[in-house]
Amino acid sequence: MQAQQATLHQQLEKEESQLRTSYPNTIKHDYKFSVPAKDPFHITAIYHDDRFTYIEARPQEAPSVYEVKDGKPSLIQYEFDPKTGRYTIDKILDDGYVRVGKSELKFHRENS
Repeated sequence: MQAQQATLHQQLEKEESQLRTSYPNTIKHDYKFSVPAKDPFHITAIYHDDRFTYIEARPQEAPSVYEVKDGKPSLIQYEFDPKTGRYTIDKILDDGYVRVGKSELKFHRENS
């Protein structure tokens, strides 16, 4: 039983090492966005990996996030980590915007 546990532990360590090595290659910074004159969002980056879209920001107030498909906006859910300032959206967005009140910041993925 100890031999099996040791083998499993080694296998897990190998898989974790492979993931740590390959994961940075999955991150794509291919979003374009323009910061409005009055910027309540303080977005510094928008990027994605193979599964999620991330927005790095320090907003004054949490914005609503919208996905735009076929010209129609749809409010989407996200998770926000106040420690890192990272919004995590559980899919890859091509077009969208964030909004607080009347302020809006549109973004678009260039390689979609």
